[in-house]
Amino acid sequence: MKPLVKYLTLAAACLVVGVVFFIFQRGLLIVEWAISPSFIHQISKVSRDAAAAKKFNLYYPKGDVFASELVSIIWKDNGPSENIKHLLNNWLTLLQEEHVLHKSVLVEDVAISSVGQEAYISFDRSPLMSEWSIHKKWLLIQSLLKSLQEADTGVKFIIFLVNQRPMEDEHIDFSQPLPIDGFDGL
Repeated sequence: MKPLVKYLTLAAACLVVGVVFFIFQRGLLIVEWAISPSFIHQISKVSRDAAAAKKFNLYYPKGDVFASELVSIIWKDNGPSENIKHLLNNWLTLLQEEHVLHKSVLVEDVAISSVGQEAYISFDRSPLMSEWSIHKKWLLIQSLLKSLQEADTGVKFIIFLVNQRPMEDEHIDFSQPLPIDGFDGL
C-alpha cells in the first residue's frame, strides 16, 4: 500500500503545481516582490543620468569653406558607438537639408576598437558622389572629421565602410584609418 500512497502524493503535488502555473500563466495570479526604496532610488538615478541632450556644432562644406549649425543630440555617457551614430546621422540629415547630398545616406553601424581609439563607421551607401572632384570629397570628409573632433568622442582614427566593407573611391584610398584631427592644407 505504500507505493500507492507515494504515487497519489506525487500526482496530487503535480496537480497543485500544474494548477498554480496555469493560473499564473493566465494572469489570475500576480506575484509582486518587495523591492527596497534604496534600490528604486538607485535605478531612477541611473536612468536619469544615462542620457542627456547636448549641443554640438556640425560642420558641412559650403563652397570652399566650412559652415556650421548648432544641433541638440541625445548623448549617453556609456555609449560612444551609439553617440557617434546619432551624431553622424544628424550630420547626414544636415547635408541633405543644405543640398550637399542629393541621396539619402545613413550610418548603419558604428563599432569602436577594443582600445577605443578607432571607430569603424559603416554607411548604407557612400556619401561621396563619383562625379565630385577630389577637393569636394576631401571637404566633405574633413567636415565629418571636424564634427566628430568637436564632439570629443575619444576616438583618434576613423575607418570608413559601406555595408560593412571598406569604402571604395576612385580618388581616395580608404584602406587606412583617417586621423580625426584631419589634414592640414585643405
